[in-house]
Amino acid sequence: MITSATLTAWLPGGPGEWAATVQRASDLGEMSWLWADLGGLQHAGSLPEAAPITGCIWGWADQRWVRLRVDYPIGGAARVYGAMLTADPNAGAAGEGAGTRVQVRDTRTDAFRSSHSRGPGLSALKGHQVRCLSVPARSLTFVELVPQR
Repeated sequence: MITSATLTAWLPGGPGEWAATVQRASDLGEMSWLWADLGGLQHAGSLPEAAPITGCIWGWADQRWVRLRVDYPIGGAARVYGAMLTADPNAGAAGEGAGTRVQVRDTRTDAFRSSHSRGPGLSALKGHQVRCLSVPARSLTFVELVPQR
């Protein structure tokens, strides 16, 4: 359980923003990603090539967590805003500087009971807990699926 972590911005911006996001995610190495789109709940080892129709995407690996918000302006391409949280006090996102040290509330919940796992993709979550890392000062929550204890 962690109580503090380093928070850095994730703002690729500019033309080809989703492609830049996918490349940056790839540069972080192996991570798990979770999002809900029109096809149901998705859990994958990489981001999709095209921006999914979703509001948030969460990623995690090796004491690092990423939260991406995907916005779709009318008539425009997906815009991506986000943040990365890391348990290493000296780490920051590549090219983003050292980041800011923040307090974290680390909780786990059995949010997916068998009676809730009937939608597309939900059956893959059986046997897992949802770990939530909340940063109250920034109104951000990072998510990780962990094996059920």
